[in-house]
Amino acid sequence: MQQEVPKYDDEIDLFELFETLWDQKFLIVGMSFICGLLGIAWAFLSTPTYEAEVRLLPAETINLAKYNPVEYSSLSGLGIESLSPENALSQTLDVIRSVAKMTRFVRQREAATFTDQATLTNDELFEAVSDLVSKKITISKGKDTPQTLVTYQSSNSIESYSFLEELLAWAQSEVLIQRASEIDNRIDRKLKSNQLQIERLTQTYERRIAEQIAVLEEAYSIAQNLGIVENQAGVFVVEGEGRLKESNTLYLKGTRLLAAEIEAFQDRLEDSRFLRQVRLLEEENQALLDLRAITVNRGSVIMIDKPASVPQAPIKPNKKLIVALALVLGAMVAVLFVFIRQAVRNRVHKTTA
Repeated sequence: MQQEVPKYDDEIDLFELFETLWDQKFLIVGMSFICGLLGIAWAFLSTPTYEAEVRLLPAETINLAKYNPVEYSSLSGLGIESLSPENALSQTLDVIRSVAKMTRFVRQREAATFTDQATLTNDELFEAVSDLVSKKITISKGKDTPQTLVTYQSSNSIESYSFLEELLAWAQSEVLIQRASEIDNRIDRKLKSNQLQIERLTQTYERRIAEQIAVLEEAYSIAQNLGIVENQAGVFVVEGEGRLKESNTLYLKGTRLLAAEIEAFQDRLEDSRFLRQVRLLEEENQALLDLRAITVNRGSVIMIDKPASVPQAPIKPNKKLIVALALVLGAMVAVLFVFIRQAVRNRVHKTTA
């Protein structure tokens, strides 16, 4: 004999559902209230996040003129490029994106960026700055605007503002310091190259004079041994390629004339600086030294279209949204709980009937 399986009526009666909800209205309201309180506690106890922002533009070309002196283009071989507004802005943003440079900035700040900064090792500080650059600093540029937006987030409104202000000033000084360092390196290389050329020219000139003196001294020795004091009539010495040609009869000029010529050539040993090539190189070196005296490591290389200001309200948490979601979530959980409990009661009732 087969046992009959009870059949259940699973049809939904909307009126019964509404009646059930109405009967459990205090439970639903209570759970919503409790979730709302939890949402309020979370919203007001969680750490707020403030965001300071600044909008940047490329500087005017005329404002960068002091960083591009005409002397940079007057000397050949230096290869110093002009600092354009676009390059200045790009280099400033690259400094902000660099974790290594930002780590140096954090170390140099008077105010501690991290609460436990004094106890952090170099590696730990580097990692902390890496998180800061990737999570708290944003750099974005709109498609239809030349402005570049830079933002920084912090749990303190004043800190978010001061950090961003200090960062922009420091980043610009880094760009100028790097430019000044590059220019100094180029000038130093050019100075060393010119000095090597001056030394080679001087050595060549002195060697040529020394060879001429040696020839004259040899002739002087012969004339002295032969007792020839005065120059013999009709005797001359030809020059070729700027130097005396050795002559077997050079001693006939006599010791008096040879001694005078030797003395004259010895005086010319100190005249290497009067060579045209040496003089031009020395003048260029002086111009390079004057160029290095130009200070280009201070000032502004970008235009601040909208300066940073102290944020008045945190961007998160959104307290109103959190409380509203908590109330809605509490009501949904309460309604679901009521439906499940009522469904279980109905099934138990039909099973025992």
